[in-house]
Amino acid sequence: MLAGVLAMAGCGGTDRITEEVVEDASNGEVKIDRDGDETKVEVGGQKFENKQGELVDGFPGDVPLPDGFEIVTSAKGQGGYQAFGRIASSDDTFAFYKAELPKEGWKTTVASSAGGSFQITADKSGRAVVLGSSPSNEGANLTIVVR
Repeated sequence: MLAGVLAMAGCGGTDRITEEVVEDASNGEVKIDRDGDETKVEVGGQKFENKQGELVDGFPGDVPLPDGFEIVTSAKGQGGYQAFGRIASSDDTFAFYKAELPKEGWKTTVASSAGGSFQITADKSGRAVVLGSSPSNEGANLTIVVR
């Protein structure tokens, strides 16, 4: 539901209408603040943030980002972070992460690549990062989830 709230708020839906819909659905108070490409939502004491075109504040610095990663959107909430964007090549990005994650102290537990897609899962000090790529019309898409 909260992903839908962020989408509604971030895609030009009016804040008051979005707040009313979420309040009705959650039986709680909701607060939505938008400032340019950044949207912050608070529902029942839980805070969520979404930013278009760049990383949200606090995105973990120990998760390396490949050169040329064009961030479309990022979010934080419920103890985790997400980023989604475009990369030039899944193969190059897969190689980048296999080399760079260990340098930041991440231990890779899954690393698979096939057909222009890849998935990598790595752990570090009780945290996890999941990286996934899939082909797109130009280059590929990259999704990063950190918990």
